[in-house]
Amino acid sequence: MILLNFLLKEIPKMISNYSPPPPTSTSSNTKTVSVLEERLTLTEDKLKECLLNQSQILKDVQSGERRRSKETDGSPVHFT
Repeated sequence: MILLNFLLKEIPKMISNYSPPPPTSTSSNTKTVSVLEERLTLTEDKLKECLLNQSQILKDVQSGERRRSKETDGSPVHFT
């Protein structure tokens, strides 16, 4: 989860700091940049989806643990 949060924060910074080399063929470079931007957007969307899923799983686990602790009174269980 920490890595995904880091990536979501750092990827936009990396993009804004990137300075591409001088263009050689404008139409080719424009198409390449467009494809890369689309892929980056898809990657960011997937990362956000993963974070949301991870957050929901964590909430579910924590709620299950709370329910289990309320169901038991803390006394040891004896098996016969």
